[in-house]
Amino acid sequence: CPVHRVLRDLPKLELALKHCEDVNVKDEKGNTPLMLAVLWKNLAAAKLLLSHGADPNIANDKGETPLGMAVAKGLKRMVKLLLAAGAEVDDGAKRKGVNLDAPLYKALEKRDIEILSLLIEFGADLNYPVDSDGAPVLLAYARRSERGSEFLKFLVDHGANVGAADTMGRTILHEVAGEGDREKTRLLLERGADPNAETASGATPLCWAVTSEDTETVKLPVAHGADVNAAPDSGWGPLHRAVSSGVVELVKLLLAHNAQLNARTDKGNTPLHVAAEKGSKNLVELLLERGADPDARNLGNETPRDRALAHGEKEVAALLEEVIGKQ
Repeated sequence: CPVHRVLRDLPKLELALKHCEDVNVKDEKGNTPLMLAVLWKNLAAAKLLLSHGADPNIANDKGETPLGMAVAKGLKRMVKLLLAAGAEVDDGAKRKGVNLDAPLYKALEKRDIEILSLLIEFGADLNYPVDSDGAPVLLAYARRSERGSEFLKFLVDHGANVGAADTMGRTILHEVAGEGDREKTRLLLERGADPNAETASGATPLCWAVTSEDTETVKLPVAHGADVNAAPDSGWGPLHRAVSSGVVELVKLLLAHNAQLNARTDKGNTPLHVAAEKGSKNLVELLLERGADPDARNLGNETPRDRALAHGEKEVAALLEEVIGKQ
């Protein structure tokens, strides 16, 4: 069947199709004539092939389908033609054992709202996992996104679940808060994202937000009811992270919302231990002023002063020794 060789010549293609027993015959790379028509952006040939029974859902050796190819190339009319002909809108996501991104994912990467709208119109599931770690659309988008929330708003408005998580429990709120993206963090919280959602290790969006060291971002989940004392399995909750960052404003914000001064990590370290070993004299003074225990001992029986000495922070160690001596 010589169909592959005459795709660019419509009269010859039509003649070849009349004598072709299998319109879906594959070439040496596993591409069908329809796939080549898509790759060569030949809409007329694609229409003719479909009218003769070409299957829009066959994949090549790489797992690529005609629809995925059309979306990747931004061919809007081709995408519409294939969808109308029965192309499976979530083909890539549902194909097992193949390294292929769903057409929806490809549209996300291109930030193509027109094609995305077409996919949604034909039933694309905005909450179907599209990444290797089970990430839903919103999370996959966040990991490859620039600043600005217009595209995010479009996805949420069309039914994307703001609480959907990947296999590790990470939500889009974790991602954008961790990047210090105030605009997207605000939008997600206003649309109902859970500020206390936990990853598999127990980390909340607030933990991630603190890691961004952006105080304005941290204020957002706090204002929406985030638990300032919720900590992952490591015990490194918001206050420990804030102290480790050295950002005084962050520490004050969390303390103002009743963060526990003597919370412990899995190694028994308090925020004061962290401040001491970092040599953050201003934070050591702040924590002591708020009532942190200068004689608290971790699992290694070390006090904050011991940790300061272990890290060569003699000035902080002297300060702590003086405080203990006055008690």
